Amino acid sequence: MNIRMTGKSCLTLFVLALSLLNAAKAFSQWSPNGSALYYNSGNVGIGTSSPIEKLHVVGNILSNKLVLNDPNDTSDWNTLWQSGFFQSYNALNSPETGLNLWFWGINLNHSANNSSYRYNGQIAIKNSTIPTMYFRSTNRDGVGTWAKVVHSVGDQYISGKLGVGTANPDSELTVKGNIHAEEVKVDLSVPGPDYVFKEDYNLKSLEEVQNYIKEHGHLPNIPSAKEMEVDGIHLGEMNMKLLEKIEELTLYILKQQDQLKQQKEKLGQMEELQLTMGIQAHMIEELRKEIKNLQK
Repeated sequence: MNIRMTGKSCLTLFVLALSLLNAAKAFSQWSPNGSALYYNSGNVGIGTSSPIEKLHVVGNILSNKLVLNDPNDTSDWNTLWQSGFFQSYNALNSPETGLNLWFWGINLNHSANNSSYRYNGQIAIKNSTIPTMYFRSTNRDGVGTWAKVVHSVGDQYISGKLGVGTANPDSELTVKGNIHAEEVKVDLSVPGPDYVFKEDYNLKSLEEVQNYIKEHGHLPNIPSAKEMEVDGIHLGEMNMKLLEKIEELTLYILKQQDQLKQQKEKLGQMEELQLTMGIQAHMIEELRKEIKNLQK
């Protein structure tokens, strides 16, 4: 059989042979293991000819399941910019500061992120027997405020102010609305008013209290209605002021009782005196009668 090949056919055959040689060389780097193939000599790229990891894919990956043996380590949560699973031990910018703090979390990055452009959404779970989870969003510098997820198991701790019904709390707990509770315990920030019962306490006379009310329209040491409407009231302080007034009222009642007792004693003495004077008047009248009879 005579085979005649043109120059074009020879070139095509040469390219095909070279391709087969390259393919054979490439596949020769893979080793079979049953129905599987493995490659231990470097990195594998899909969609890239310069892979920088064991498997470097430029494009989408479709998978029914994904299992990772280990998360990525981070020493600073503010430096993350790629999506992934992370763990940290005493890392900078963790949700909590202290010793022996492990956190596991997820970083969800913006599609335009890079090492100097770090818009993220982050979730971090603390290694603790009590469920503790935080989340935050970050700015381009990777900085953000961690917020704690409140749960129904164990004690809760919130660092900062909490508003219920208001977005601008001015105290550790600010409630814009009603509070329904079986019991409220208030720690005192002012002393209890037992000083009212001390000997040196300056108890105003009822006349002084009356003059004060006429001039100011409210009791001494009690804020006016206008002040309470503007500033509100401090429950612990107000209860102590009201108790002060109750103890002052008790002193007034005791003093009035002493006065009533003294008046009753004086009234009794007057009744005894009147009785004595009546007896004496009767005796005088009898003497007059006897003197008159003797004169006859």
